Amino acid sequence: MDEPFVKLTALHRPFMLLPRRTIHDVLVIGSGASGGWVAKELTERGLTVAMLEAGPPRVPTHDFTEHMWPYQMKFRGFGDQEQLLRTQPVQRLCYACDEYSHQFFVNDLEHPYTFPADKPFMWIRGRQVGGKTFCWARESYRYSDNEFKAASRDGYGEDWPISYRELEPYYDGVESFIGVSGSREGLPQFPDGQFLPPMKLSCGALLAKDVIERKFGWRVIPDRVANFNRTPPGPPRVSLLRSMSARLLHIFLLQQPGRYAPSRSRHAQIHFGERCRCQSSAHGPQRSRRRRSLH
Repeated sequence: MDEPFVKLTALHRPFMLLPRRTIHDVLVIGSGASGGWVAKELTERGLTVAMLEAGPPRVPTHDFTEHMWPYQMKFRGFGDQEQLLRTQPVQRLCYACDEYSHQFFVNDLEHPYTFPADKPFMWIRGRQVGGKTFCWARESYRYSDNEFKAASRDGYGEDWPISYRELEPYYDGVESFIGVSGSREGLPQFPDGQFLPPMKLSCGALLAKDVIERKFGWRVIPDRVANFNRTPPGPPRVSLLRSMSARLLHIFLLQQPGRYAPSRSRHAQIHFGERCRCQSSAHGPQRSRRRRSLH
């Protein structure tokens, strides 16, 4: 067996030991939403993929605070504003950078960047396995040709070289995989998708919906969120718990490149390296649900 090769630095821990002479078909840089999806698509087609990530894996036992109430937090969920202003002056401008999730954003002092004085740019970054999938609200909306062909409408900039119709089947595939709930409204500027049933509105939301529609004639539409509200058909899936994207990231269990686990499979181990653990929920063919820890 080839001798494992890992370069250790003060800032990064090894995520996985790879043999020195390991050869992969593809190297994917970054493990966020884009890199993760690329790796999924390529492995399902039988390719061997290595993923290079600048940050460490997150540890559920101390990195996640999603299920804590604000009164359990030192700063009631808002975070230490003086420290955020000092170490994360750019990242704190993101709505999701608070006491619950600031650890998923980079330290701006350690990751500086520049931009022209007349063109300020707010660069929100997260360096960990999973990237910024840890710090978004799962809101999942399709662009329409209002965005893709905006230049033809308002005369500014350039149109995208693709249209909504060209991307539509790919939107379908992603939505079916991550489980987007929503209502079909038939609005061209707000394209419908492959939705799970919309989330039920609370009593207060139902009252607000009724008043807004009666008094103003506006249409109230439920958020379209990547949050499974029913077990999908097909092979079992594992959902990662205790993260901001907990009900978003559902991983198809793969037994071998390009093939899904058999339908009778209940669960499978997922190895992220010896320092990483995660809780999981495994769905079997009878739609039963079981929780366990993966080590």
